[in-house]
Amino acid sequence: MDNNGDLYVSDWVKNEVRRWKQGEKEGTIVAGGNGLGDFHSQLNYPTNIFVDEDHSVYVSDRRNHRVMKWMKGATEGIVIAGGKGGRYSLIQLSRPHGVIADHLGNVYVIDDGRNQIMRCCKGAKEGSIVVDGNRQREESNQFDALRGLSFDAQELIQTKKNKFQQSAITVAGGNGNGQELNQLNYPCGIFIDNDKSIYIADSYNNRIVKWKLNSNQGQIIAGGNGSGNQNDQLSYPIDKNHEVRRWKQGDEKGELVAGGNGQGDRLNQLNHPTYMFIDEDYSLYISDRENHRVMKWKKDAKEGTIVAGGNGQGNSLKQLYHPHGVIVDHLGQIYVADCGNHRVMRWYEGDEEGEIVRGGKGQGDPSNQLNFPIGLSFDNEENLYVVDKDNHRIQKYEKLLK
Repeated sequence: MDNNGDLYVSDWVKNEVRRWKQGEKEGTIVAGGNGLGDFHSQLNYPTNIFVDEDHSVYVSDRRNHRVMKWMKGATEGIVIAGGKGGRYSLIQLSRPHGVIADHLGNVYVIDDGRNQIMRCCKGAKEGSIVVDGNRQREESNQFDALRGLSFDAQELIQTKKNKFQQSAITVAGGNGNGQELNQLNYPCGIFIDNDKSIYIADSYNNRIVKWKLNSNQGQIIAGGNGSGNQNDQLSYPIDKNHEVRRWKQGDEKGELVAGGNGQGDRLNQLNHPTYMFIDEDYSLYISDRENHRVMKWKKDAKEGTIVAGGNGQGNSLKQLYHPHGVIVDHLGQIYVADCGNHRVMRWYEGDEEGEIVRGGKGQGDPSNQLNFPIGLSFDNEENLYVVDKDNHRIQKYEKLLK
């Protein structure tokens, strides 16, 4: 938002930035809008923006590995940082995100691919490292998934990121597999309400159980009467049509919203879809299990896009192994339960590889390990909950406060 109260929005699908004045319905293009590309009149996946007092717009042009400045009324921008490819010198950037300029005109950029913050001074041939992330870890002098920048009143840099405790707290189950109220038997999906009560699909017990905050046992709220099709029974469902359908009240067959073109790995196909997440735009994120990828299907789309994995089965940062639970946070970061690798991964749409959030230390039951994680959820304080299936427990990773 500028000093007139006008709103600026970066649209990475249309590769443009628009300004909305109060009461406008369509807005005005102020940067990009000439298709995807690397010309000075184009952008390629713009992310963060900053507007200065002269109403010049600074744009993190992510996939062009550069920061562009578009002066008010300009039909093309100028490169003020990066633009030399996504390598590892001071004249280059790698997947830039947050951008901000100080009162002297110095531009600060999150160099996401190298977990550092760069400063680019006007007229300088290269940038300088202001804050070095010291590689991706959890220590106070290290960064993990930087996204936004701002200054406080003393012009000290503030960063936006989500970090979690290294070890988890068991908040449900953890007493071996069984059907007692303090036990779970291969739990699957979960939901956290505003009171931090946890609703768990306790699959092999054919029931839904609710564990209240700090309780040592759950209560059955659905099923629990064996597997079957009676009104008081539940049965673990399996999809064999490799598709996702939406049912509205009164529908008999439902509407096909993803897949439905047979089993396969094309962008209009799925291969054993498991978990799903729907965002505010009704885009559908699907764990495409046997294709080892997560697909995003926009509303009414005929095919999806790969937003995580899709590079075959494996344990590299570019790969997934039988992904299950998937969820997207308010920063647009995609969290995936990478079941076969016993870890939780985080991907930002457009990244070539993800990062390990938790787990990834082999299969086991210590508090810093996971054993086939399959479900994910956040509570209203952004703490992360993981369904640790073969440990028959729910793990809570508390968000680290800044």
